[in-house]
Amino acid sequence: MIVQTPAHGEFETRHRVKNHVPLVESTKTDLHRAVDNSDPGTLTELLATSLKDQIDHQNHMGFTALHLSAMTSSVGLQYGAADPDRIMCCKLLIEAGANVNIPGQWGQTALQIASISLYPAVQVCMYLVDARADLLAVDDWGCTCLHSCAYLAHPDQLKVLMTHPDFEAAKPIVNHEKQTALQVAIQVYETQQKKAELAPCFCEVRILLETGQGLPDQGQSTGQRTDAAVAKAKH
Repeated sequence: MIVQTPAHGEFETRHRVKNHVPLVESTKTDLHRAVDNSDPGTLTELLATSLKDQIDHQNHMGFTALHLSAMTSSVGLQYGAADPDRIMCCKLLIEAGANVNIPGQWGQTALQIASISLYPAVQVCMYLVDARADLLAVDDWGCTCLHSCAYLAHPDQLKVLMTHPDFEAAKPIVNHEKQTALQVAIQVYETQQKKAELAPCFCEVRILLETGQGLPDQGQSTGQRTDAAVAKAKH
């Protein structure tokens, strides 16, 4: 039998021998845990104490609480879903002065995390862009947020990034494969064309990077939007 002791993360066996605190827990602050639990109420209380001084503390993976607030759950019913409480945690951390440009694991900032989010992290991207997160920052592969949107076909996040004052300056940046975000989008688009059905998001990302304009959607079906994007991409 295993019972939890009052100390966070410590466990005792039936022989009363303590196990060490898992590394993933031992490097977290209570701010990390509040975000992990999608608990903006507790986060607000913590930020009103001296724990606010730990706002930019990085765990063993280099992630701050702000990084975690830009992520989606990877388990359970919340897998890949938008979490309003976690989004609120992002807003609270930015308002409390969190550094929006700290690189975490693989050199990714919070904005880069939001750009690859499984759901369209539009609100989180907006908060970070408004806070002047660095759009020119590159990860360990030399990729900007624009590259991430291109690789994963995330037009909703890309539309927010296009409002950043450094959007034009970010477009020519090449990654370690010597590709701009547009070149990545074209490559991904052409790969997807070989499949039976081309999802409109792959077309739209290419069009956004190529022309700076989105696709019209007034009364159009997904199929019509796809046809329009394909036709436009060929010219």
